[in-house]
Amino acid sequence: MKRFLLLLSCISVLAFAGSGWGAVWYVGSNGSDGDDGQSWNSAFATIQRAVDAAAEGDEIWVLAGTYVLNETVRVNKAVSLYGGFNGSETELEQRDWHNNITTVDGNNDVLCFSVSADSRIDGFTIRNGYDFYYGGGIRNIRSSPTIANSTFYMNRGGRYGGAIYNDSAASPTIINCTFYGNSADYYYGGAIYNYRSSPAIINSTFHKNTARLSGGAIANFFGSSPTITNTTFYDNSAGGSGGGIWNFSSSNPIITNTIFLGNTAPDGPEVYNGSLSYADVAYSNVPGGYLGAGNIDADPQFVDPDNGDFHLVERSPAIDAGDPDAPSLPETDFEGDPRIVGPAPDMGVDEAPERGDNLQEYVLYAKDKVELKRISSSQGNVGSNRKIKIERGRSRTLKGDLRSRGKVKVKGSITVDGDVISNGAIYGDGGLHVINGGTITEHADPALELIDFPELSFTAGGNDIKVRKRRSLGLDPGSYGKVRVKRKGVLNLSSGEYYMRKFEIDSRASVVMDVSKGPIVVNVVNQFDIDYRAEIKVEGGSTKDVAINVLHDRYIKIDYRAKVRGTLYAPNSKVKLDDKSQLEGAVHARRISMDRKARFSPHAE
Repeated sequence: MKRFLLLLSCISVLAFAGSGWGAVWYVGSNGSDGDDGQSWNSAFATIQRAVDAAAEGDEIWVLAGTYVLNETVRVNKAVSLYGGFNGSETELEQRDWHNNITTVDGNNDVLCFSVSADSRIDGFTIRNGYDFYYGGGIRNIRSSPTIANSTFYMNRGGRYGGAIYNDSAASPTIINCTFYGNSADYYYGGAIYNYRSSPAIINSTFHKNTARLSGGAIANFFGSSPTITNTTFYDNSAGGSGGGIWNFSSSNPIITNTIFLGNTAPDGPEVYNGSLSYADVAYSNVPGGYLGAGNIDADPQFVDPDNGDFHLVERSPAIDAGDPDAPSLPETDFEGDPRIVGPAPDMGVDEAPERGDNLQEYVLYAKDKVELKRISSSQGNVGSNRKIKIERGRSRTLKGDLRSRGKVKVKGSITVDGDVISNGAIYGDGGLHVINGGTITEHADPALELIDFPELSFTAGGNDIKVRKRRSLGLDPGSYGKVRVKRKGVLNLSSGEYYMRKFEIDSRASVVMDVSKGPIVVNVVNQFDIDYRAEIKVEGGSTKDVAINVLHDRYIKIDYRAKVRGTLYAPNSKVKLDDKSQLEGAVHARRISMDRKARFSPHAE
């Protein structure tokens, strides 16, 4: 009997290991609060029942589904609440909170979470929370929980803090969270209101939050000085001041590597500093400018911000513009990608991947071979993974480097105002001249590294579009079949992304790229032709804002005296720039050939 009682006691300790052992408690929308909550098969029905059963240090795993509340979940002990499970997991690392959506819904009637302990809330969508006074989603009271990987949507605080209210030294860490459409109905802090609290906010996005008075996204009051790092504020609004952030009564936030864009308020649309308050902003993008090291005022060039896509396009000025020594700098971006992939971190939530290694350093770069034949004076670096060939005849001066991961073969002559570097041999270098301190190096040590060409993958389909001779047509972003601009016709494209099965620009026709509201990307599947004296023009911004991606492996000819502006990326194609053609931008392709008196130069600002 004694042995039986001892065995029973051990089983009980193992089953309820929460008393210092870090037990796991399970919640499922089809569960029952009358069960023991010790497995997915015996899960509790409510999060509150699991919190009540748990001890300090325990975990609560919540099955995907929607949990509509009729009363607030009160987290009064240091437990970790995790959403994002499908019910098959045995290890925390197996959950997928992106796809297994776990929603806590306040039913527009109750505050979702009241937190009074240093707990963790991770992997939830928290929506429709409401409190007449303080915070609709989460209210933190003298506690510093971690709130991670969560979305706050359509929560309302009647007076303060639509999504989160931090009260009296409540300083949570908020990381990888999205705040969308939350509101403070009467006063301050559409998404977050801080009172004597200084949270850390990292890799988070604030989009379309509103406050009737001040602090469309965040309101800081009475000595609240949060640290905000690699965060994005877009299209938040306040009826009074501080469309993005409002600081008042000795509140001095530290803001680094952060992007502000399109926030609105009558006074201080992006950042407002009131009584004895000042935001220390550095290495951030602030429209209208803001005093501080590394700050810029530019269009960050998000992919599709109105629909919540805050990835940076390839040529965004926010890339590599952050501070690697920023406070609370995360190791990864909001998607878990490494935070620093270039010389410095990017601004905002996204860390853009490098396209190849250093492809952007080159005006011309080929996977296989670059051939230059009696070119006119040109500017920009020229490189190849395999071979650079200078054809017979006299080419004019190239202001830039020649860099080959293979060899360089010189049959004619060229003057290079830069360096010539080859991993292999340089043949016939009697016709190769360098000026202004340039050097010629063969069998380079260390060797130049191979540059990768990322693969393209897209499709296109839809109506065929024809711009008739001498006519003009505007075309919205979208997917199309064959797009043809006939002789002397004009096709006007606007900011956004286009998909075309074929793209043909006839002689003396023009394509006008209006990038005043953002970049233009044209993705061509099967055929891309530019006939003689045809022209691609860029208006309202830089040629860096135009990219033409060509998927097919056919021959692309930029014909006699044609003019191309932007980046042509054709990793499977041979591109020929014919006699007297002009390039302002870049061509990165499988093979590149420049003919007699063709000219190229880098992107214009």
